[in-house]
Amino acid sequence: MNGLASCEKVLIHHNGRNAIIASSIKTYTSNDDEIEIQASWKSSKGVDGTALIEGSIEDEIDLAFNMITKPITEDQTNRWVGIPIETKAIEVQGKIKGTLKKPIVEIRTHSENLNALGQNINDCTLNIIHENGKNRVYGELIGLGKLNSGRISVIGELDLNKLNLNTSIYEFPLSYINPLLKKSTVSLGGNLNGTFIVSGALKNPQIKGDGIIDSCTVQVGYMGTKYTVCGGFHVEPYAIELNGLEVDDGNGGTIRIKIGI
Repeated sequence: MNGLASCEKVLIHHNGRNAIIASSIKTYTSNDDEIEIQASWKSSKGVDGTALIEGSIEDEIDLAFNMITKPITEDQTNRWVGIPIETKAIEVQGKIKGTLKKPIVEIRTHSENLNALGQNINDCTLNIIHENGKNRVYGELIGLGKLNSGRISVIGELDLNKLNLNTSIYEFPLSYINPLLKKSTVSLGGNLNGTFIVSGALKNPQIKGDGIIDSCTVQVGYMGTKYTVCGGFHVEPYAIELNGLEVDDGNGGTIRIKIGI
């Protein structure tokens, strides 16, 4: 048995409004119990794209899929999360295995030249495995800001109500923060390294860990001064401990700071 089925549009009705979530869906089945689905969709959020799904659905599922979204604009992400993010097409690949009652879903995403808060991120990857109601994640951001340096890695488990993530930061350029200081006369330079644990809930994350500030420069424009800062710090959910930061004013003056904030 084999055949071809198609659907022009799939609509979702919510709060008295209709939105197109998919269009031009084509499904092909063969007598080898294989299925092929080709689709394009229009999202009510504006993230349009195309998808190809191939595999079989018998006692257990064995499907592979490949999706490509259209570019995402700052206007769209400002509406969704209040943060301006812009990126070119996002590649999404994955597999669906297991059974209908206990599916195992693997998702791998990749995008390049993502622009967040006016700063560039050269390469972004995010891998998610959903199994037994849990989401295991691994993500990496490489090449940050104008210097195109640094790396942030995240691994662990997450859902809306519970986070358990380990985050590693390597040579994060502090200049990346400067666009957030538009109303400030202070300009930052140097690098940040550290490892942190993120727990709590997505809306109220708790951060704990240790970091090192390496050759940080603090330029205070209206004073015409430049300070060099280096040393370690410790982060708790509601406090920051400065573990012996050394501050040099460039004129022979040096102080050592050890304080909890």
